[in-house]
Amino acid sequence: MLWRMLVKKLLSIALFQRCFSVRFFNLYYNILCFEVSRLSSKKRINEKVLDGLMRKEYFLINLAIATENQVFAYKVSELMKLSFGEKLMRNSEPKKLMALIIKAVKLKQYDVAEYLLAAYKTLLMHINEKNANQCLRQLLILLVIMQKRNLTYLMSKVMECIFYSISKFDLHEQRTRTISILALKRIGIIAIRKRDDALFIECKKYFLDIEITFEHYNISEQIEELLIDWFYYILKTNNECLFNLYQEFYEELYGKGLITSLIISRMIQEIPNIAGMAIMNLSSKCGDRVLCFLLKLSEYDSCDMKPAVKSYLCLLKMAVENYGLDKSFSLFIPLLESGRKIYMHEQRFTHSSDITRKKNLKLLLNELIFFFEVEARQSGSTVENIILNIRQYWIVFSKLKKSIPRIEAFCDLLLAHWGEKKNIKKNQLGINHGIPNISLMASEDKERLDLVL
Repeated sequence: MLWRMLVKKLLSIALFQRCFSVRFFNLYYNILCFEVSRLSSKKRINEKVLDGLMRKEYFLINLAIATENQVFAYKVSELMKLSFGEKLMRNSEPKKLMALIIKAVKLKQYDVAEYLLAAYKTLLMHINEKNANQCLRQLLILLVIMQKRNLTYLMSKVMECIFYSISKFDLHEQRTRTISILALKRIGIIAIRKRDDALFIECKKYFLDIEITFEHYNISEQIEELLIDWFYYILKTNNECLFNLYQEFYEELYGKGLITSLIISRMIQEIPNIAGMAIMNLSSKCGDRVLCFLLKLSEYDSCDMKPAVKSYLCLLKMAVENYGLDKSFSLFIPLLESGRKIYMHEQRFTHSSDITRKKNLKLLLNELIFFFEVEARQSGSTVENIILNIRQYWIVFSKLKKSIPRIEAFCDLLLAHWGEKKNIKKNQLGINHGIPNISLMASEDKERLDLVL
């Protein structure tokens, strides 16, 4: 009997507290609604009165979080949105609201955090431009926290706020511009990791939209870091579609004048450090695309191919050492095709020869021969055998029959240039492989192509 009476007494006390808290909250909430409507009608608002009002709102939301009452939390968050809509806010409001969101996330009250993020977006709509840097910093912190806890839905809400901030605020101020690029870089990395093409396109679009406000500032360092980081994570995920989108983004930036020669040279230097994992994996979807992109960078950089070719052959060396020439031959094709196109262009337009094109052709021939000489010493073969094997592999790999004569012509040029350097007689080239028609270049062709030794 005593035990039953004690249980009834405890239940009655709990019910009384529950009713009291509901009545107290409703009464307090109605008073705050009245104060918000009264202050919003005034032309001048006392800062102390405004501070008191906001403190009461934060007290109520903290009470709702403490009692784990989502209904109370939703009602107070709507009241906050009403206050922010009437521009009833303090200068420190973004920081205080961020702290409240983090508190809700730590207590695993994710619905409350969502309500508060909706209030934060309303805050962004009416906040002063001077607080743009503060808001973007708070949102970037929130994004990192949501990412670490793998809260995808809340992450998307934070991204919405970031995108809205970038489109709304004027980004001429140095710190605001820097933090906005950092935020976009983080969102891009999240999109790449999740293989979310749509989010990556959205991120790319916002970056290109805000480019107009960057034209009077030097942002090459921030763009360089963004491009290198995105490139690294795309290769890590081995996503062909994202790699294509990345190349489009790079070309768009170059077309808008945001890619400087410094960025190109840094990219060429960094790619061998980043792309090793893609090259070493012969089944990678991005391996040959990386090498094509590397050669494409040289076209952007005033057609100076030397750094790109050096980086290309550095990557190629790793693949050949591990898999051999026959298995890794597909990685040679972009470089060989580049040399073939330059040579065919020179052959076609003999009267309008280009100095840069001739320089690049000579560079390609010399670098390839040096690479083959190193490979011949390591494998115990000869340069002639390697070049003629490449000729055979290349013909097999070729899908168009009409390109076979051009392939043979470039390989003959390569072999002839090596023969000229080694003073080999013309009747000795290709005999061991049953290819007796290879001849050394005429003196006129050597002078025209600038291949005189």
